[in-house]
Amino acid sequence: MEGDGWAWVLDRTGLPVELQAGGRSWFAGGMQYCLYRAPIDNDMLVRLQWEKMGLTRLRPKCYRAAAAPGPGGVTVTADLSLGSEVYRPVCRIAQTVTVAPDGALTFRARVQAAPLHTALPRFGVHFALDPAFDKLAYFGYGPFESYADKHQASWRGVFESRVADQFVDYIRPQENSAHMGCRWARLTGPAGTLGIRGLPEFSCTATPYSVEDLTAADHSDAIFPGGRTEVYLDYRQHGIGSESCCTTLPDCYRFEEKQFTFAFRLEPRPAAE
Repeated sequence: MEGDGWAWVLDRTGLPVELQAGGRSWFAGGMQYCLYRAPIDNDMLVRLQWEKMGLTRLRPKCYRAAAAPGPGGVTVTADLSLGSEVYRPVCRIAQTVTVAPDGALTFRARVQAAPLHTALPRFGVHFALDPAFDKLAYFGYGPFESYADKHQASWRGVFESRVADQFVDYIRPQENSAHMGCRWARLTGPAGTLGIRGLPEFSCTATPYSVEDLTAADHSDAIFPGGRTEVYLDYRQHGIGSESCCTTLPDCYRFEEKQFTFAFRLEPRPAAE
């Protein structure tokens, strides 16, 4: 799909895999669903259940997809499931992606989670931008990382930083640098600005490291930037409080919702020539 100065490429499931704007390619990696997080120390027990469920190797299965033009742009609808090779699907998704005449892309997923034996670590999407998109601004909980059960040191406001400065350098690399309750965010580079608007809110993470990078490293001196700006937009994450000593999180912090809707809008704005 293309318009005046922009072009989106969607895969067979309707997810965007390429964005061209201002004559440049902005994406360094296409959008994918992400339900796994780099385990923190408190996840040492529950991560075994997450990995047994196949959350590190989920693949979408598309049952139906269709595209239709309308007054608000072109809309692609798809019925999907997410699962691994052996186990039954973790969830079913009714997905809608609409590309408007001005190039804005609206994503909406209505999710039905399967009955599971444990809480999900997260539900969201991941994509990567060219590393030149190295400045982040957001309206959400900051300036420190914030999660459902870890945000007393943060407050909701407008914050700006370099993407590299978002990374929290734990001795053992793990999930870090998320900002919950975001209404909007912007990633800016020489090519322009990619705006992200929550419908109504999302959790935002933007760092030089992917979940795979963090999970594979066993010490802070064993991890190196991958040459991309890794972006994670989440509906929600499981709390990060202790599950390491045979205890469980209070219900209010556990991500055990079975039905929910996650939506946001991507708004590319090329830099002025």
